[in-house]
Amino acid sequence: MATNAAIRGRIRPQLSPFARFTRYFLKPDLEGEPRILRWFIIVVVLGGAAFMALPLWWNIRTAFLDPSDYSHMPLYWFPPKPTLENFRRALQTPNLVRGYLNTLILAAIRTVNAILVNLTAAYAFSRLRWRGRDAIFMIYLATMLVPGDTAGIQQFIILRKLGFYNNWLGLGTPFQMSVFNIFLLRQFLIDIPRDIEESARLEGCSEFQTMRYIILPLAKPVIAVVVLGVVQGAWSDFFWPLIMTKKEEMRTAAVAITRLGSVPATVTMAATFLLDAPIVVIAQFAQRYIVETFSRSLSVE
Repeated sequence: MATNAAIRGRIRPQLSPFARFTRYFLKPDLEGEPRILRWFIIVVVLGGAAFMALPLWWNIRTAFLDPSDYSHMPLYWFPPKPTLENFRRALQTPNLVRGYLNTLILAAIRTVNAILVNLTAAYAFSRLRWRGRDAIFMIYLATMLVPGDTAGIQQFIILRKLGFYNNWLGLGTPFQMSVFNIFLLRQFLIDIPRDIEESARLEGCSEFQTMRYIILPLAKPVIAVVVLGVVQGAWSDFFWPLIMTKKEEMRTAAVAITRLGSVPATVTMAATFLLDAPIVVIAQFAQRYIVETFSRSLSVE
């Protein structure tokens, strides 16, 4: 038996390391795809993730960096002497704390308005039957092709003539309706079985009660995604608060950061980190709802 094994070893050609490497990656995996393709996808995804995370890491690194180390060459990838002094100086800057509070108020106003307007519109487009519903919905979708910034000047002129300049009505009114949010909500609601709705009608529920006690609890995942998008948009909005406010006490944090004056770059990065951190934390907790919503909603009927 040992002799036969030795003969087979002499007959079988010995593959070079490169040949074994090539054979391994060209061999199909359990799903029938070449392993090299799967590894290529993994490398591309990890590279894209690192590229997208680099600005966030640079912001965190600079926020904790001592101002004296900011211009050091070669650059520090990690703060040699982490400090919280930048955050203290940022929070002591006039109007910056007020700017964070204004940003929170603006996000709350836009969130409540967006849920009331977009959810009711999506309910009408998905659960109610009326003539021309699908045609009007397609027209709504077509308006997504028009850039939103093209209407900025017209909105500013109209709201200023209405007396909404430099107040909360002017900051929160133009962003109530979102075609994408209506589309997302409508595609989620349309998949809810109508048997549940009809059972509620047999129990004597009105249209509003059906939406409030039946449809709304089932739509919590997609509502969470819409809330996250609206909050993120309000939190990082710079252009509209800049042109719609004149008083410094009405400025949001995104505008107030640009008015910090002659402060070190590390202080500016600390103020930016305080603005970005809440959205990053909220997005991490909302990942489950995001995946569930897009897996169920992105199918056009």
